[in-house]
Amino acid sequence: MPEKTEGMKNMYTLLFNVTKAGKRHRQKNICCQDSAASFRSGSKAVAAVSDGCSSSMLSHIGSELCVRVFVETFSSFSEEALRAFCSSKKSDTVIRDILSEAIDRAVKGTGTDHQALSATLLGCIAVGDHALIIHVGDGFAAGLRFGRISILSAPENRGSSDRTFFATSPGVCEHIRIRRVRGYRRLLLSTDGLSGMELQKRMFVPDGLEDLICKNREKLRDDCGAVIIST
Repeated sequence: MPEKTEGMKNMYTLLFNVTKAGKRHRQKNICCQDSAASFRSGSKAVAAVSDGCSSSMLSHIGSELCVRVFVETFSSFSEEALRAFCSSKKSDTVIRDILSEAIDRAVKGTGTDHQALSATLLGCIAVGDHALIIHVGDGFAAGLRFGRISILSAPENRGSSDRTFFATSPGVCEHIRIRRVRGYRRLLLSTDGLSGMELQKRMFVPDGLEDLICKNREKLRDDCGAVIIST
């Protein structure tokens, strides 16, 4: 399918999710600790990926909790409300409060310690040709527009590559990063399982991404969770 021209509007509607266990976890027979989820209705799409912390006992549950809460919370808003979120920075404080409070309630509802559920979060809200990227911790978001790939949100680490921030931690508001983008033909959200691979166009196509992951599973040390949002 040819790329759209500047004057044509994108409608982010097609979604694709994939999660795969990394080499280390397969060797130890440990389940995949990353999660991905998505929802679409009309011209709105909501999606998220989450990376469970390997050293946390219940991080696979934490990652599932993060993506579920994100998708359920923001998919409940009307297209009009989500369009306002995607269009104005005035909504940033409200968005941070909504998300942090929803995750905190969900964590407390499990009766489990926050640290045991440690997981990152990378989510996207898209309405029409506008998209809002919400990010806590590592992983990355990338966009494809006019054949060119751009990193839209990069990892935030605690001063070293093997440490990061978690959406399940108390007081997470200050680490919720928000970016608004517009007019990208495809968006890719990924946990850090793909961070060691060179970004290429085939990663923005469902069959291409899954095939690439399957063929390179021996090179992927960490688990992988990814979502493609496309027109």
